[in-house]
Amino acid sequence: MTLHQLVTLASMVEAEAVMPSERPRIAAVFYNRLKKGMMLQSDPTVMFALGIYRNRVFYSDLNVKSPYNTYRNKGLPPGPICSPGRAAFHAVLFPLPDSTELYFVARGDGTHIFSNSWEEHLAAIAHVRAVTRAESTTATLIGPLPEPPRLQAAPDSVTRRAELVNGPVQEPERISAVKTGGTKTGGIRKGSTKTGSKKAVTKKTGSAKRTSKTGTTRGTASAKKEPAPQAGPPAPTPSGTKHKKRAAVRS
Repeated sequence: MTLHQLVTLASMVEAEAVMPSERPRIAAVFYNRLKKGMMLQSDPTVMFALGIYRNRVFYSDLNVKSPYNTYRNKGLPPGPICSPGRAAFHAVLFPLPDSTELYFVARGDGTHIFSNSWEEHLAAIAHVRAVTRAESTTATLIGPLPEPPRLQAAPDSVTRRAELVNGPVQEPERISAVKTGGTKTGGIRKGSTKTGSKKAVTKKTGSAKRTSKTGTTRGTASAKKEPAPQAGPPAPTPSGTKHKKRAAVRS
């Protein structure tokens, strides 16, 4: 086998194998088929001829007219169908020894079922299809999982939760208090007027007089009472005598 043929066969092994451990086994299958003069019937060569890549090849694709279609042409394709790696070259140079397998079919998980006869190969194909059909039926019955419900708190959830736990908030009853000097109703004396809790202050004759809580202005502490007239001559006022003495001294 020439170097070009080794590279071409290694490219087919590279395209077929997914698991590294299966590369020498796949290479041995291709060698066994070449020795018996069988067509290699490799699906990657059909996809290369079509110029597309799919997970599976349909029966209608096998009829494509191309020298790379190994389902219609015996032997190796005219050239490599991909760039093989070092492991693929190693598998082609050192295939699985003492192998008599002629067929393999992909399970769908990256591994293959290898068979020695056509009957075994047909049974392997039926097994793979049955497993695939059962898995698809189970997936159809189960279906996709429903989307979990989205929880969103209402704007007044905190207030509502407080009402449910503690009950409606009730205003405390107003208690009337009686105080000496005035009667309070709701904390405010009757008849009194307050603005900003400040007492009004009025000025009169240079002295500040406070306003009472009832709104009326009180006078001085107590009006000076005039003494009652006394019988007899009036008593001399000391202030008048003092003034007379001062006047005599000045004169």
